Amino acid sequence: METEVGSKVSEFKLKLQTLVSQVAQLTKWKQGEEESCRKIRELEADLASSTQLRLQLQRKVHFLQDENSLLQTKHKELNDTLNTILEAKQAFLNAYLESTSEMKRSIESKDRQIAMFSEKINAHLLSLDSIRKEASFVKKAVDNAQRVVEEKEEEAVLTKEGIIETLISENKALCSELGMLETSFKIVQATMAHLDEEDRVAYSLILANQEKDATEKDREDGSRINHDIENCEANSHHKASMATVSGIFLFDFVFVLCILRKSTFSPSSSVHSESQPATNASNVPGAEDKDNCNTCIQQLDSECSTTQAGTS
Repeated sequence: METEVGSKVSEFKLKLQTLVSQVAQLTKWKQGEEESCRKIRELEADLASSTQLRLQLQRKVHFLQDENSLLQTKHKELNDTLNTILEAKQAFLNAYLESTSEMKRSIESKDRQIAMFSEKINAHLLSLDSIRKEASFVKKAVDNAQRVVEEKEEEAVLTKEGIIETLISENKALCSELGMLETSFKIVQATMAHLDEEDRVAYSLILANQEKDATEKDREDGSRINHDIENCEANSHHKASMATVSGIFLFDFVFVLCILRKSTFSPSSSVHSESQPATNASNVPGAEDKDNCNTCIQQLDSECSTTQAGTS
């Protein structure tokens, strides 16, 4: 039994050794095959690079052949141009010799002409001396006339400067008057902001009387409106002095603005725009009366700004 087991073990060892040797041979064969494949790939790469180099060399050879042919043609052209330049040089020398001989002949003829011209110039110089003497007399006369003209021009400039100064002073006076009107309008606007109910009623009566005064165009109606203001003052018990002064000043300012408005705009539009807030002020009491007063003041402010822009 032991002998059989030993024989089987020995056989198994022999088979195992044969298998190991076969595996080693297979690994060696695979390594050799991989090396051969790698060498084949390297050879293929070398072959491709060699073919590329060969193609590049062929292209360079063709390029050099083309350049050689171009150089040969250019060499022929240069030889032709050199021959033409030499021929042109010879022709230029011949023409130069001919032109120098002609120039000598022309110089001699011009020397003779110069001698003639010098004689004529001397004669003209004598005539120029006489002309200079006459020109000096003419220049003196022209200077005298120019002096008279300059004096007249200076007088005209002085008169124009005087006119300009007067216009500037008048413009400054108008600007100062416009500034005074603007300050007075601001004062009126400030007083209108502090009016109470009774003062608004008085202001509505002033505007109603102003509509009648605009149709009659007479300053005598101002006394009538002042009388209405005094009647309104008799009814009011507090802030009487402030309401009276502000009402009279407001009436005068509104009357002046109405005159300016009629002088710049159409009378129908001015009467309509001034009569509308007056009627609204007389019919609507309280808050509506205040709104109508504010709209009237805004209209007057816009008209003052337009007139000031026009004058400036």
